[in-house]
Amino acid sequence: MSEKLITIAEFGSPIEAHLMRIRLEEEGIECFIIDELIPLWFAPIGTGDFSVKLQVQESDKDRALQILHNKQPDNNPDAGSNQRDKE
Repeated sequence: MSEKLITIAEFGSPIEAHLMRIRLEEEGIECFIIDELIPLWFAPIGTGDFSVKLQVQESDKDRALQILHNKQPDNNPDAGSNQRDKE
């Protein structure tokens, strides 16, 4: 894979990020979770406001954002409510 990766959303927890990763992969979009352990490392000492990033290939960005905004995970309609797009 030589295509550039784009961060399309940030989540407050790895669980939220993985729920959306699963949703995108069901639609055939390859995704990657970045910094998923950082919040776990620093949460016990209460430093920083870290986020877990969801990345896709640049060519999948528009389709992934459409899915992200139109389809939240079925089992938790509020999941990802703290998402911030990186357009």
